[in-house]
Amino acid sequence: MVGTGNSYPGSANSNLNLFTVQTNTGYVDKAIECYAIDENFLGALGIKMATGRNFSGPPDTLHSILVNEAMVKHFGWKNAIGKRVKFPGDTSGHYLEVVGVMKDFNQKSLYNPISPLLLFYGPNGNIIQLKINQGDIKQTITKVGSTWKKYFPQLPFEYKFLDDDFNSQYAADQKRGKIFAAFSILTIIITCLGLLGLTAFTTQQKQKEISIRRVLGASIVQVVGMITKNYLWLALIAALIAFPVAYYFMHNWLQIFPYNTGLTIIPFVLSAFVIVATASATAMFYSAKAALTKPAKILKTE
Repeated sequence: MVGTGNSYPGSANSNLNLFTVQTNTGYVDKAIECYAIDENFLGALGIKMATGRNFSGPPDTLHSILVNEAMVKHFGWKNAIGKRVKFPGDTSGHYLEVVGVMKDFNQKSLYNPISPLLLFYGPNGNIIQLKINQGDIKQTITKVGSTWKKYFPQLPFEYKFLDDDFNSQYAADQKRGKIFAAFSILTIIITCLGLLGLTAFTTQQKQKEISIRRVLGASIVQVVGMITKNYLWLALIAALIAFPVAYYFMHNWLQIFPYNTGLTIIPFVLSAFVIVATASATAMFYSAKAALTKPAKILKTE
């Protein structure tokens, strides 16, 4: 399916114009984003109608407009169909009439709430939207390019994918995510090194105690558990301190987005598991090494 328009979801080409809009109590002036589309635009982009109808062709050029659900909600329309919109100061009697309401879609990035949107009928938009089969994208693009060059030989054939265009709006977030991930990994490595050093020092200090316990019949599991549990408590205390701070900053960051799922307990549970597993593995390594050392070798000097 092929449609045309002067803008598209994710594009910055929409215009902010002042309109005189009919409400339940009279007319009010309001700046509303708008651009022109043809009758195939919504179908090409998979945008559904909430009520009313889509544009049907040239007869719609004089009065018909489409609006989104956000505009209906903003003006408190109980029945949007038939509501009129005029240009401020126009005394000619010309008006625009709502013939359909579109399902809300994000015209801008998710940093912005869905705002009122008004679409005119315009069959000669300067941007063409194509819904293509994903099975063979390269071949389809080649055919489209050939058709373009046939009718517009003097104009370069340029195209982009809607999902790539949307994703580019979050490039900065993706870079920040990679930076934070790199620093997180570096922090974990440094923590493990520090924990290794602390565990090595502690087990070295307790080497004779461990050897005596082994001579008196303590098993390797008991020795490892005795040393490891102290580090588990330290890891859990660290998690209890870190989690409220992390929740505070993450919660504030998510408030930037009008649409977010909020924080769940899952990331904190996974983080606690990683902390406990790292501390346990590190402590168990050195404690097991100390427990496996022959007691006679350690106690021969006593």
